[in-house]
Amino acid sequence: MSLTSEAEEKIRRFERKIVRRIMGMKKIQDQEYRTLMNHEIEDIIKGEDMVRVIKARRIRCYGHLKRMEKNKHARKITECKPDNNRPRGRPRIRWEDQVRKDLSKLDIQDILR
Repeated sequence: MSLTSEAEEKIRRFERKIVRRIMGMKKIQDQEYRTLMNHEIEDIIKGEDMVRVIKARRIRCYGHLKRMEKNKHARKITECKPDNNRPRGRPRIRWEDQVRKDLSKLDIQDILR
């Protein structure tokens, strides 16, 4: 599955929601509480964004597939090029295309061959 910017934002919102639920309410005074703000949640997470984790794991999986023997089923399926045409309209982003985009953002070109 490829991550669109909309899907990335949904994942980030979900992550903030879960962290808010785990951390609970922040006590202001004796009987006053408030929810955590986004910048407070980012301080708690400390840069370990779920979208970043997903992209890193996708690149790691791609590396495993590229090092795999050519006769293994996982590699055959990944490198398979079906004969039938893709449907009309804007082409969907394929998993491998998304990995290549992630790698190009990191300026990694050697693995793309």
